[in-house]
Amino acid sequence: MHLDWGAYYLSIDTQGNAEFVKTRGNDEETLKFTATKEELLEVYNTANNSGFFSLNNDYTDPSIMDGGWNKISITANGTTKSVRMNNYSADEFDAVENKINEIITNHLGLNAYDISDIGTDSVDFTPEYCGKAENSKACVDYCSSQFCSEKLCDAMVFDAEGCTECGPGCCSYCSNLDSCYLTDGCTIAWVHPSGESWEFGGCENTNFCGTVEDICNYISVSEQGSANTAALEEDNVKKAEYHTVAEEFEKLFAEECR
Repeated sequence: MHLDWGAYYLSIDTQGNAEFVKTRGNDEETLKFTATKEELLEVYNTANNSGFFSLNNDYTDPSIMDGGWNKISITANGTTKSVRMNNYSADEFDAVENKINEIITNHLGLNAYDISDIGTDSVDFTPEYCGKAENSKACVDYCSSQFCSEKLCDAMVFDAEGCTECGPGCCSYCSNLDSCYLTDGCTIAWVHPSGESWEFGGCENTNFCGTVEDICNYISVSEQGSANTAALEEDNVKKAEYHTVAEEFEKLFAEECR
């Protein structure tokens, strides 16, 4: 769980009555279903066979200051075993978590963990609404998780009204590569001076209606520009980070950009 990413809670009683609660900020949605006795037994057997019951109660990676945590509690034969993982992973825990996730998606579908619509029922994402800086983050989240109309995309390409600093919807205020790179809804404008490598040319709001060709071209240019920037700064750590991100994008759009 990480509050900025959304939080999820699942409880199942001995009769199989299950409640799956998804939260986003201060808003939440509760979904109910009934797990079978066979499914509950599978969770118990997985926990027993994997060594879950032999784990410590808490595991933390102190080198990570931010991130998420997961907790599983299982009650069997009158005893409750709880294990919490804070930025940590263990096969014994992961096996049980995967089995629980399988039950959730079997009953609620593959989009069970989608939180994009939570808290947005009363919001009409119009160009006028998204044209204000205070609404930009919500609009970026909205267009990042689902299809946006071309009219809305066009409106969000321009800086929102009320921008005073770098942030979602206010990307032109991001004055360097790192601030642009780390801000949701911002895209680096790479430039290619004659005879030289790609370099940072400013920051702009993402066009969420960009074509596949636009995305593929950007991935290619971004990898070259990031590598060049890191080389100029003689920063091998940053170079490795940029390369990793570029590789992930390439995998994500492997079929489209082949």
